[in-house]
Amino acid sequence: DDSARTMALAESWCGLAKGVENFIFVNLGIGVGAAIFFHSQLYRGAGGTAGELGHMTIDENGPRCSCGNYGCLETLVSGPAIARRAREALKEGVISIMNKLSKGNLENVTSEIVVEAAKRGDKLAFNLMEKTGEYLGIGVANAINFFNPQLVIIGAGVSKAGNLILDPVKRTVKKRALQVASNVVEIKISKLGDISGALGAAILILKDIFQKHK
Repeated sequence: DDSARTMALAESWCGLAKGVENFIFVNLGIGVGAAIFFHSQLYRGAGGTAGELGHMTIDENGPRCSCGNYGCLETLVSGPAIARRAREALKEGVISIMNKLSKGNLENVTSEIVVEAAKRGDKLAFNLMEKTGEYLGIGVANAINFFNPQLVIIGAGVSKAGNLILDPVKRTVKKRALQVASNVVEIKISKLGDISGALGAAILILKDIFQKHK
């Protein structure tokens, strides 16, 4: 299975989604994926591609995505996308401590450096994370309107930004999602960290064993 689904399995068994029947897990890392739990079961779709949140069009005039489309969510909020937007701003001469953190080499700028700079109060980095959260919030709001989940969990690398990403996501969802849907959903950052994918992969095997012995 893919990483978003194994991470979601881990959340369902021993994370924030334990006991939650309907939730969405958003894998926010090098790319953007999602997993949907519907009535306590992973929903894979007719062709197994359900949950491709990263390929939802957010800006039709946005950057080209690896899928060939333009302005996909992944081109705006993934780790590489955050780093790209930071480098573009630095090339234009915007003052930022990211220059120091990257030792003056723009190629060294990563999403981790952007997050670190934002936590230190860097205006450019903070604004980049705010905009990232707003873009992600649009995607999450669309997913909430469509699936009406009880919970949305954001996990993987970029989620380590914590409230820097969570606060603008929540504000955007409150503004854009249907009120009835947004009133019942909680949006949280995963607490399982880097082990969640491996943990979920182990759970896949456990589920298989249990099913064979029923």
